[in-house]
Amino acid sequence: LGDLGTFARYCIAARYVERDFTVGLNQLIPAKPAAKNHPAVVHPDDVGKLMTQLFRFEDDQNGIVRDALIFSSLVFVRPAEIREAKWSDIDLAKSEWRFSTKTRKKDELIIVVPLCRQAIDILNRVAARGRRSDYVFLQDKKDLPLTHDIMRLPLEKLGYGETHSLHGF
Repeated sequence: LGDLGTFARYCIAARYVERDFTVGLNQLIPAKPAAKNHPAVVHPDDVGKLMTQLFRFEDDQNGIVRDALIFSSLVFVRPAEIREAKWSDIDLAKSEWRFSTKTRKKDELIIVVPLCRQAIDILNRVAARGRRSDYVFLQDKKDLPLTHDIMRLPLEKLGYGETHSLHGF
């Protein structure tokens, strides 16, 4: 409404209209919904406890979920990008992960994620399992990437269901 209000004041000053035609419009436009924040453990002691529990966690997917969650804590990308990570986007020699994503304006954006030694160790461990697929983090019995629910379940089992989400990494 800001620009429209400026235009209305110009119209009044130029004598195109007699009154501000924007009065009351703000009541017709719905308010923006409040931003929803995802819960996250942020206190250093609590983060240490969560990570210790994750390192010790034994999942029913042969450790792949644990590896995906720990990898997530190292690279700071959205959970969907972790689940859909492809080997073709990862260059272990350069220690980087490049992938494209769409912006809200539907533009393609190339993301370059530097990989630390620990992230590369996880990728090498996943590769050593011997399963070949386009995707890095596969479901145990299927040639499909992990789902949101499969990745969320360990956090719930460890008691973090309400206090830490996948977006919290």
